[in-house]
Amino acid sequence: MDWAKVLPAWFKVLSATAAPEEYARRITALISRHYHYGRDKMIAIARRTATPPQHKALAASPS
Repeated sequence: MDWAKVLPAWFKVLSATAAPEEYARRITALISRHYHYGRDKMIAIARRTATPPQHKALAASPS
């Protein structure tokens, strides 16, 4: 799977549908399992995609 293409699109969909804590939990879990080497880049994209409450939850989530 081309995670670099899939993840940013998934972040947009998740951002539109998930509560802040769910957004943070699902993103960190998926990245931890499937995208270790590009983690920082994908977290930055997820933060840009997030709503302000989701951004805050993502920043507070364990790495």
